[in-house]
Amino acid sequence: MTKLATFKRAPFIIIGMQAAAVVTTAVHPLMPLVLVFGVAGAIFMLYCQQPLLILLANEGFIRRTLSEWFPIFQVVDPVVLLVTILVFTLVLKLREPEVRRHLKANQYIIAAYLIWVVWMITASTYAPNAEWAVVKSLRFALFNTLLFLGPFILIHTRKESGIMLHFYLAYGLCVALFIIGQLLLRSGLAMSLENVARLSFLSANPIGVGRVLSICAAMSAILIIMDLGKKRLWGIAFAVFLIAAVLTGSRGPVLSLVAATGLLGMIISGKARRRTLLIMALLVAVAGLAMIIAPEGITYRYQLLLSTELIQTRQGLQSFNSITHRIHLWDMALSLWTQDARHFLLGDGTAGYARLFPWRNYRYPHNLPLEILVEYGLVGAWVFSLHIRSALKKIRQQFRTGLGREELMWLAALTTFFFSTLVSGDLDNNRFLWFFIGGLVSTISIKSRRQTEQLSG
Repeated sequence: MTKLATFKRAPFIIIGMQAAAVVTTAVHPLMPLVLVFGVAGAIFMLYCQQPLLILLANEGFIRRTLSEWFPIFQVVDPVVLLVTILVFTLVLKLREPEVRRHLKANQYIIAAYLIWVVWMITASTYAPNAEWAVVKSLRFALFNTLLFLGPFILIHTRKESGIMLHFYLAYGLCVALFIIGQLLLRSGLAMSLENVARLSFLSANPIGVGRVLSICAAMSAILIIMDLGKKRLWGIAFAVFLIAAVLTGSRGPVLSLVAATGLLGMIISGKARRRTLLIMALLVAVAGLAMIIAPEGITYRYQLLLSTELIQTRQGLQSFNSITHRIHLWDMALSLWTQDARHFLLGDGTAGYARLFPWRNYRYPHNLPLEILVEYGLVGAWVFSLHIRSALKKIRQQFRTGLGREELMWLAALTTFFFSTLVSGDLDNNRFLWFFIGGLVSTISIKSRRQTEQLSG
């Protein structure tokens, strides 16, 4: 009887879906497709929250892209929907006893991080521009806290840690194929590449895209070095990620990849050191090949670094490239930090560095440690270091017992991203740093917690 009733209702359901498609097409031609994927995606994310964290770290890109494609998102903020779904699912997860035990095991590092958030908000009270300070501190308190706590809530088994990592790799692979496909399409259709200096993913900042690709390349490299998994498969993935990263024209992320891979490979003893040298040689070869094959316009930024283009200034002709420009920004940050005792101890307040540029064309010094010192002083740097030192302590302890596959991948991602923060980004935009800290510490604590339980049992 139930099957018969369902069969009788089926035509009405189909007619209703067709009517909805016709009505929504009047709003936008692609709206029916958006609704189908949107509803399916919302249902999927209610049961699988890992992709939500990755999307949240790119909230600016998501808002900008969806607003350009679909006018409805100019009224309805997609980031608000994303945050709402994420908060709802994380709160539901807190009902699980295993999740609460996992959070309790990491309560000290979480508490230290929350102390830093409170200090950041407090530093807004003596900032030169209260509006800029409040916006920066509240954005950090919302987005970065979700990205930091998310892995602690979602990762309490090694399987869940692996799922999170593979989602990130899948995201990076989509970006890499899009960039390489874009180059092949433009070249195949004889489209001009003379005015294209940097390839990117839709409307995303090329630096952010380069970071994602370099991190994925570092993960692939560390798996090859440690002989974990199929080396041929990871070798192909490494080459794809690296070529795409070079095509973005972002030199900082690529250099961060080189530094992180070399450092981690040499720290890990045994045969891994020889594999590290081979990977470094392969890295240079693939990057060099990409620069030779790619059109001159795309590799112009790399050539500019070597040619040191001259510009006319009040002091006369001076060499100019992104590195010399960053050195100038760092010098301004040091001057502001050391101008008096108050700045030296407490800094200029949240978003204080931006007051050096009234039009906010350079809101931060493109160096995370310098940004903390100039805006929060030595006292703020000490408060900031509390959760960083707690994380490093756990990592150091795990080195003694050996790092597993998941820990190595998280560590490669964290190290690569940290080196990248030394040359670009600010506290608010370097959100993946806290995502990787949370993921690494959460994964490490799984093993330590099991060892403690075995000893107590």
